[in-house]
Amino acid sequence: MAKALTKQAQKKKLEARQRQIANSTAMGDLIKRLDESKDYQLKTYGFELIPGFTQLQYDMLSFVHYQGLQKARCTRFDNFRNIVSILWPKIEWNMWLERQIQSLCDNQFVSWTGCAASGKTFAGALYSTVWWICQPDVSAAVLTSTTKGMLRKRMWSEIQKLYASMEWTPPGNMVDSKTVWQAVKGDEKNAVFGLAVKDGNTAAAVGHIQGIHTSRVLIVIDEATDTPQAIFDATANLYAGCEQFQMLVIGNPNSHFDPHGKFSEPKDGWNSVNVETEDWETKIQLNGEPGYCVRFDAERSPNIIAGKTTYKYLMTEHQLEGSRRKYGPESPLFWKFYRGFWAPSGVLKTVFNEPLLAKMDAHLGFVFRRNIKVIGACDPAFGGGDRAVLRFGQIGIIEDGKPGIELDMYEELEIDAASSEPVHYQLASQIQSKCAERGCRPEDFGIDASGEGGGLADILAKEWSPAIVRVEFGGAPSDLPVSSEDLRPAKEVYDRRVTELWFTAREYLQAGQLRGIDPWTAKEFCSREFQDERRKIKLQTKRDMKSVYGMSPDIADCTVILTEVAKRSGIGVFVGDHVREQDKDEYAEYAGAIYDDIGGEFDSLDAPL
Repeated sequence: MAKALTKQAQKKKLEARQRQIANSTAMGDLIKRLDESKDYQLKTYGFELIPGFTQLQYDMLSFVHYQGLQKARCTRFDNFRNIVSILWPKIEWNMWLERQIQSLCDNQFVSWTGCAASGKTFAGALYSTVWWICQPDVSAAVLTSTTKGMLRKRMWSEIQKLYASMEWTPPGNMVDSKTVWQAVKGDEKNAVFGLAVKDGNTAAAVGHIQGIHTSRVLIVIDEATDTPQAIFDATANLYAGCEQFQMLVIGNPNSHFDPHGKFSEPKDGWNSVNVETEDWETKIQLNGEPGYCVRFDAERSPNIIAGKTTYKYLMTEHQLEGSRRKYGPESPLFWKFYRGFWAPSGVLKTVFNEPLLAKMDAHLGFVFRRNIKVIGACDPAFGGGDRAVLRFGQIGIIEDGKPGIELDMYEELEIDAASSEPVHYQLASQIQSKCAERGCRPEDFGIDASGEGGGLADILAKEWSPAIVRVEFGGAPSDLPVSSEDLRPAKEVYDRRVTELWFTAREYLQAGQLRGIDPWTAKEFCSREFQDERRKIKLQTKRDMKSVYGMSPDIADCTVILTEVAKRSGIGVFVGDHVREQDKDEYAEYAGAIYDDIGGEFDSLDAPL
C-alpha cells in the first residue's frame, strides 16, 4: 500500500494536479475551446478559485479527487453527468445507464451481469472515456475483449464513436490501427488501450497489463465469461502499484465457475440471491472489501416498464416475447441472454451440474497417502476450430483409503501452420516430449483413436510405444454394468460409447474420487446436455453443442479419456466403502501393484505379513 502523506505533502500534490489539468498537453486544446460565455455560477467543490478555470475542469477535479461533494450537495455521479452534458450533450440517459454509471461512481470493484441489449458495452466505454480524459497524463484505461474482431465490434467501436462525437476537439492522439488512444503522441503508458485476450493473444495481453505503471488504472473486462483467468490474475499486480485503481467486469451469466461468475459471487453465497435480485455485494475483492454486482433483466427493460419502445437500442417487448417463444422460458439461453441470471440447476439435463461440483469439492485437490503414478490423455480434435488438448493427472490412494483421480491443468497443443512437418507428427512430438517431462509412461497415456485421432494414435504407437491406451469415442458402449445400482450392460442404457465415457466420469465425481476440476472444464461438463426420454440415454453431439453454445467440449473430452485411463489402470468407482462389482478385477490388480511396490520395505522383518 502507498505510504500516508502529510497534510502539507497532500496539499502540494493536489496543487500540482490542478496545474497539471490546467496546463495538460492532452487537455489543453479541449479546455481552450470551451465556451465560457454561458452565465452560470461556478461550483468549485472546495478547490481554490483558479483564473480561467471552467466548470468542466472543476467537475473533473472533483470526480478524480472525490472532493467537496458533500458541501456542494453533489455526488460523483453528478460530476459525471455534468462532464457528459458538456462534452456529449446529445447522449440519451435511461434508467439502466444511470444504474450502470452510478455503480461505478460508488464502487471500486464492479460486475455487470445481464441480458443482451442492455447497453453494458456502451456504458463501459462511456465511463472509461470520462474517467480517462479527466486526467489522461497519468492514467491508463485497459479495455479487453476476447478477440480482435470482437474488440473492434464491441468496446472499441463505442470508444471511436465517443471520440468522434465529442463536442470539442478530443484530447490526445488516437492510433486506431493499434486500438490505442494516447495522452500525447508516442505515450505508450498513459492511454486508453484496447486488448484482445484470447485465441493466442493471452500471453501478450498479460505482459501488456503487467507492464503498465502509472498513477491511475482502470480495467474493463468485456465478455468476461470467456476471458482467461490469467487476465484476472494479472490485474492484481496493478492494484498494488498505483494510487487509484478500479475494475469493471462485464458478461452474460453462464456459469458460477467461470471468471465472471466467480467475480460476481454474492458475499453470502449463491443461495442468498435469486432471479428477483437486481444487485448485491460480492465476495471480498483485492481492496479487502466486498465488490458490487448490478444485474439487468430483460423483463425489467426501461422499454417494457414504460410500455412502449422509447429506447431502440434496449430490449423491447417484441424482442423479449419472440425469444421466449423461440427458446422457451426455461432454456439456458433465455436465462443467459434475456433474464440475465444464472440458470438454476435442473433447467437442463446435463451430465455434470454446478451443485454437484460444489457438493463434492471438485475444485479442490486430494491429499494422497501414496502418489502412485502420473497418467495423461489427449483429445486431438482436428479441424472445425476445435483444440488439441493435453492433460495430465495423478492417481493414488487418498485419505479415506479409496483410490482417487486428481486433474492437473490442461494445456492446448500448438500447431505451426508454416512448418513442413505434418500436423500429426507435430502433435506426436509434443506429446512425447511433455510425457517425458511429467514422467508419464506410454501405457498410462490415453488418446482418442476415433476418426483423425486414429492416425495420430498410429504414429504414437510406432514412434513411441504400442502400449498407449486407445480410447474410441465412436461405436457401441461396452458390456460392463452401468453401476453398482444398475447392473444392466452399458450397451442397453447408453446410445454410444462417448455417452458411457462421460457418465463414467460422473460416477467418479459422485463417489468423491475425482477432483482438480478447473472452471473451464466445469463449464464444458455443465453445458453438454443429454436426453433420457427414449429407451437409451443420448449425449448431445459435438455439432449440436457448438451450434447452441458456440464451443466444443474438447477439454471435457480429454478429461473423460483421462478417467478411462485411470479406470483401465485399476481405479474402480467406490460405492460406500467398497469398489463396485464391475471394477473389482482391475482394482485387485491395482491394489496388488501397490503392495508389490511397498513390500520391499518389510523384507527384513521376520514376522509374516
